[in-house]
Amino acid sequence: MRNTRAVIDLSRLERNYNRLLAAHGAGSIMIVLKANAYGHGMIPAGRFLAGLGHRLFAVAVLDEAIALRHAGIKGRILVLGPHQPGSAPEYPLHRLEMTVASLHHLDALAGEIATDPPPEGLDIHLKLDTGMGRIGLQAGEVSAARALLAKTPAIRLRAVYSHFAESEKLGSGFCDEQLAAFEAARAELLQGHGGAPSGGTLTETHLPEAHLANSAGLLRDPRYHFDYARVGYALWAPLVFDVPADGPPEPPLNRELEPVMTLSTRITHLKTMPAGATVGYGRTHTCREGEVIATLPIGYGDGYFRQMSNEGYVSIAGRRHPIAGRVSMDQTTVSLGVGDLTAKIGDEVILLGGVGDDGSGGIPVAEAAGWLGTIDYEVLTQLSARIPRRYVYAGVEVDLG
Repeated sequence: MRNTRAVIDLSRLERNYNRLLAAHGAGSIMIVLKANAYGHGMIPAGRFLAGLGHRLFAVAVLDEAIALRHAGIKGRILVLGPHQPGSAPEYPLHRLEMTVASLHHLDALAGEIATDPPPEGLDIHLKLDTGMGRIGLQAGEVSAARALLAKTPAIRLRAVYSHFAESEKLGSGFCDEQLAAFEAARAELLQGHGGAPSGGTLTETHLPEAHLANSAGLLRDPRYHFDYARVGYALWAPLVFDVPADGPPEPPLNRELEPVMTLSTRITHLKTMPAGATVGYGRTHTCREGEVIATLPIGYGDGYFRQMSNEGYVSIAGRRHPIAGRVSMDQTTVSLGVGDLTAKIGDEVILLGGVGDDGSGGIPVAEAAGWLGTIDYEVLTQLSARIPRRYVYAGVEVDLG
């Protein structure tokens, strides 16, 4: 087995899950497992969370949803991406719920199932664009959508939802603008369904469900909660909020969330370099006399960013050391300084996340994202399948398939 590995601490995941579940007023969250569960392993994570009794999931694309079903994941699964023409039969076949994101898509779907409607019906979540600007019905399309749904009984409106554009920017009031737009569009859509309640959890069970909050929205304000919140990244690590000096503080619960993954490797080679020697492709690092260079068996072929070259740091026995030279496809070199003979071949190196075997501190993913000029989501989702994921609970390895 490779020395490079990503260890997923299921004890931390369980604690994060329970905290986030309790944060919702109705104790209900939809767990988003897209992009390989943000790099943590979609199937193992889904199995573990299902084992905790969770029954409400979401993914980005149909293939992810079918993979979860084939892995034995039960309960509800929503596909967040807009449906593709010809794919409608797959949804009832695998007991999946579909996102419909435009009047055009809704009309096409009605035509697609008109000649052969599924006997069990087709459950959809109608996506409203309240300011994100990607997908979703515009306000002027809502009444036409309502009329089309009324004429197509095989399509069941299971839920209506939208998505925040800047929920992690605490100085912005745009979430409240989106909330108002969501409630207005929802009220118009639900005319003839007995009327829509004014925010919060639905109280009339015959009404379609509503969901608006993402992870940050869940932590920020109960007005955003509705029937359930869609929780993705917050399961795996604390969120990074933009906190203005004179604005609202970071939600306290965010400080309780724990990073779940630790990406580590081990030193495979050590050498002491003469003055003027260079390291790596392009010879971008020039050594001092007696500088010790450690080689690590990980590179951009594993999703460890090439932009880390001469920018990032690793942690060895609690001490930080800079990456020296360019990250190559399969190997990375690190400077241990001049005359540092304490490190040995086989020593553990923390690349991202938590703590090492000896309890030493690691490299927060959000900090690494800062070195790269990106966000922590991208750092974790880029870790490739070549890195083995190892799952532990209370320090004991768990086989989740």
